[in-house]
Amino acid sequence: MPITINGSGTFTGISVGGLPDGIVDTDMVADDAITEPKTSLITNRPAFSAYTSASFDMASGAWVKQEFQTEFFDTDSAYNTSTSTFTVPSGMGGAYQVNAGVSVDDINDGTYLAIAIYKNGSGYPNMTPAGYSYSSAADKIVSTKYANVLEFAAADEVTVYAIHNSTGTQACEANLNYFSMFRLGGVTT
Repeated sequence: MPITINGSGTFTGISVGGLPDGIVDTDMVADDAITEPKTSLITNRPAFSAYTSASFDMASGAWVKQEFQTEFFDTDSAYNTSTSTFTVPSGMGGAYQVNAGVSVDDINDGTYLAIAIYKNGSGYPNMTPAGYSYSSAADKIVSTKYANVLEFAAADEVTVYAIHNSTGTQACEANLNYFSMFRLGGVTT
């Protein structure tokens, strides 16, 4: 059914309250229905996605904060590219979908790469490390990924760390590493 806008300021062809071809009064919609900024109507925010745009070195045997220097998007300016840290905005605590992936080059046969989500400078409780990958051959790019729903409060700082036990310092790969989060609107924590 087409939607018709006529000269009287009404829309026709829209079902209102389950009635076929109902009439919606544009004055009511404009004045009363939506009074908040558009971003407040988006329930899965804040949200961001960032990736490693420049390779960096990662020493063996120590948890190293991962660098995600470039954003794809950041709905609330809550992700800091210079520190690779997401800070939960005021009033936005709750359940978050957290996704991270790390790839390290030249990992030796039989060694591992692990990642962990850090909250306020420490491994997320009962979750460190969060993901492992073992190298089945020498000098391979090894990747490990993480995805889970975690709870955060306003002002919590969230980062990603990784560790490998291969020989020496290895390179974290540009454009293969990512970190993203979004709040799950409507989920009570």
